[in-house]
Amino acid sequence: MNILFLDQFNSLGGAQQCLLDLLPASRENSWTPHVAIPSGGPLSARLESAGIPVHPIRCGPYTSTKKTTLDHGRFAIDTPLLAAQIWKLIRAHNIDLLYVNGPRVLPAAAIAARRRKLPLVFHCHVRLGQASAIRTAGWALRYADATMIGCCKFAAEPLLRYVPPPKMHVIYNGMTDMAGSRPAGISRIGIIGRIERDKGQMEFVEAARLLLNAFPGLRFSVTGAPLFSSPGYSQSVHEAARGLPVEFHGWKENIPEAYSSIDLL
Repeated sequence: MNILFLDQFNSLGGAQQCLLDLLPASRENSWTPHVAIPSGGPLSARLESAGIPVHPIRCGPYTSTKKTTLDHGRFAIDTPLLAAQIWKLIRAHNIDLLYVNGPRVLPAAAIAARRRKLPLVFHCHVRLGQASAIRTAGWALRYADATMIGCCKFAAEPLLRYVPPPKMHVIYNGMTDMAGSRPAGISRIGIIGRIERDKGQMEFVEAARLLLNAFPGLRFSVTGAPLFSSPGYSQSVHEAARGLPVEFHGWKENIPEAYSSIDLL
């Protein structure tokens, strides 16, 4: 079976790490993976070093999180063009299954999948909040009669009404075991994820400020980087944490190590 994996980013966020974790299983099952992503980024380098064919597609750029009117107009123009690119890849590589790893490429993939009568799997890594994004993704899921995988119930919830129950699955992100025993009690609290308003690092810092009034011995850590958005929010979080026992560790690829350094997530 030939599988075309589609992603909207060429950076290494959580969704892309899930993709990297998943791809070896394709080969273990004697399936042939192809990956289509925007050109010019670290994900391409990782895939190519693993010997996985990478095909450039055009997707965006669009404003992170809440989309503007200009974004909507550009998306309406870009979607049929992207669908044509996906269609060409399907024909060139005899693709049997489309695996969509990001909502921005979902409508174009749905158009191409339905034209070829191919099964489509959408892996939902983030909860969509904007009503227009929910409606667009929902239309695509119905149009392609897609199967959806949610990384958690919270992420999947806005799209549940668009997917029949037999085609909806929640599969939590896995990782390797963490070595060592946990200490008694809680002394270090952490938040892990790319630094963006929707992720809640500012609320985490404010919670730290409140907790320190009652538990002055606590320490806090923020692991992540502003990957897909401007650094303005990250700078605001750093400023809000000034004078507090909050450590910023930046991007970490070794997530088990990050988990092992905290007592409460």
